[in-house]
Amino acid sequence: MMYFGIPMFAMLYPVTGHCVHEAWDSPYQNAWMKFMSKGRYLQICSMLHFNDNSDDQKLETDSLHKIQPLLTILKRILGQYTILGSEHSFDEATMACKSSYGRHLIVYNGAKPTGKFHFKMYMMCCATSNPMHKIKFHTKDNFDKELIDEKEEYEEVPKIDALTLEMCRPLFTTGSVINMDNYYMS
Repeated sequence: MMYFGIPMFAMLYPVTGHCVHEAWDSPYQNAWMKFMSKGRYLQICSMLHFNDNSDDQKLETDSLHKIQPLLTILKRILGQYTILGSEHSFDEATMACKSSYGRHLIVYNGAKPTGKFHFKMYMMCCATSNPMHKIKFHTKDNFDKELIDEKEEYEEVPKIDALTLEMCRPLFTTGSVINMDNYYMS
């Protein structure tokens, strides 16, 4: 549990231009590092697997294959144990990454001052109680798609509109207000 807490804390309180494993270099600023050594954290990072790597066909076709079981569980339980309000927020978030292992997930954005290569996630959060209740990862092969059965419905719709419809679908007919920037509204 401590291992998963460290990346979550690092995402909530980011230090621009630094990796998570660099936090052990300044223990006075990062008091939470006393709960796990840097060596133990890196050891868990190198050994942690969520799926079978021997399935070569799935590795080639599904860019989220390595984390698919974790992502499936996360999507199933997000928002399930919270009381959601009537106002929601939909936007994207990015995490800087230089890893070659995530090449199917990495997006180039030259306008970012701290790093040009990022993972991109789309999130739907409750604006009153703050929890995230829907998440979608941006992939080059667009494999993180929940509406595979309804693919024909979105064939004629531009990709950004299909994404917006997919993320907002659970809130249809609930009378909820969804706040988003002009990029998704246009």
